[in-house]
Amino acid sequence: MRKLNFLLVTLVFVFLFGDAIAQEEEEKSVFTISGEVRPRTEYKHGYKSPVSEYKIQDEYKTTANLSTNQRTRLNFDYKANKVKFGVVLQDVRTWGSQKQLVSNEDKATSVHQAWAEVFFTKEISLKAGRMELAYDDHRILGSVGWAPQARSHDLALFKYNGAIKAHLGLAYHGGPFTGADYKAMQFLWVNGKAGPLGYSILAMNNGKTERGYWVSGADTTGVEENNAYSQTIGSRLTFKTGALSFALNAYYQMGKNPLNWIDDKSGTADNYGSKAGEGQEISAYNFALDAMYKVSDNLKVGLGYEMLSGNDFTDADREDENAFTPFYGTNHKFNGWMDYFYVGNH
Repeated sequence: MRKLNFLLVTLVFVFLFGDAIAQEEEEKSVFTISGEVRPRTEYKHGYKSPVSEYKIQDEYKTTANLSTNQRTRLNFDYKANKVKFGVVLQDVRTWGSQKQLVSNEDKATSVHQAWAEVFFTKEISLKAGRMELAYDDHRILGSVGWAPQARSHDLALFKYNGAIKAHLGLAYHGGPFTGADYKAMQFLWVNGKAGPLGYSILAMNNGKTERGYWVSGADTTGVEENNAYSQTIGSRLTFKTGALSFALNAYYQMGKNPLNWIDDKSGTADNYGSKAGEGQEISAYNFALDAMYKVSDNLKVGLGYEMLSGNDFTDADREDENAFTPFYGTNHKFNGWMDYFYVGNH
């Protein structure tokens, strides 16, 4: 009922206040309702990890999985002269996961997007709420639209879309929320063109919570929370000449990993004395180069190379984190569609 009430209040606000703004500016307002039903049947055998074999009564047996998931969406969009509103209600489930005779709403519809955007000028606006973020080739920030649930963020987004584009995103989550990807996050994205050369610059500051505990024997005497911040900075360049196009990505990560630590006053804990902010120093990079040739309207030929730095687990004294993290990108798009890397694992 809360979600339904929220939707009704939103629609009333849109009709009353949105129409008033539009009439004042003598501009036509547009309200759109659309929907999406996307069932997808998948046969999986060796997905995310190589096929494993286990022994049952001296026989080896491999198993496969055949299932159908479905994404159902109801979209509400409103546009007037100086305002936009968007609400996306979403239900994601696997066929057969819910009983035919439902006694409660344990599989309730969720709010995938709910945002408002105010235009101060034609080029400058502020968008706030729950929204998808998708920039460049989706390597660092992507909507993950291929997945049934997709990805959305809660933040404020300042936008300048003029001769160049500049977007500043600010997020802070009051928490504590279990499963949250970040406690605080800020990013700046700048995009423009110079003839056949296109460029984007991205800088992101990502803060994750680390928790510390003071214990004396078996008793916890204090808890402290801090944010450990990492920084990602880099650029994407594109160049096109005739039927040939190129793309270059280069990103570098630095900062610190979060650390859950214990300060045992009795001196018996294995990690006695570790403190907040003493997480591993990050030094990681990502480099990618792609070339694409358009043979015809129906055929393109491409060649690409990508390198992501990683950790050397043979080094027992390793103090740094060298594995590059693509954070909130559409990882399924990269490194093989079997998702052996970065999709649900690192």
